Amino acid sequence: MIDNPLENQVMEEMDKFHLASEFEELCKDHALKLAKDSFVFEELIEDFQDWFYMYCIDHPEDRYASSLPDDSTLIDDWWDWVQDFYKDKYNSPYDIEPSDDQMMSMFGTKWHDGL
Repeated sequence: MIDNPLENQVMEEMDKFHLASEFEELCKDHALKLAKDSFVFEELIEDFQDWFYMYCIDHPEDRYASSLPDDSTLIDDWWDWVQDFYKDKYNSPYDIEPSDDQMMSMFGTKWHDGL
């Protein structure tokens, strides 16, 4: 059988692409959780996810063996970077008044029944 180096090269490139896609999905899922836990406006979350993914690529020292940065101050860093694009609509990335559903998911029905 003839060893075809091109086939191996193609498979290596496909593996790299697959790993990069998985990393992107992992970063964006993590950013989604971070944004939702910090009450970021729904309309801004996708932009934060893209920024967070690029942040993770640019700052490999912030990633440890199996974890991503879990610091909510990253939302403030992102907002400092993009606030000029949203200055007409948002003063802050945070939806200060959480919905009833968000409050119940955080504190249970005791909070809601107390109203």
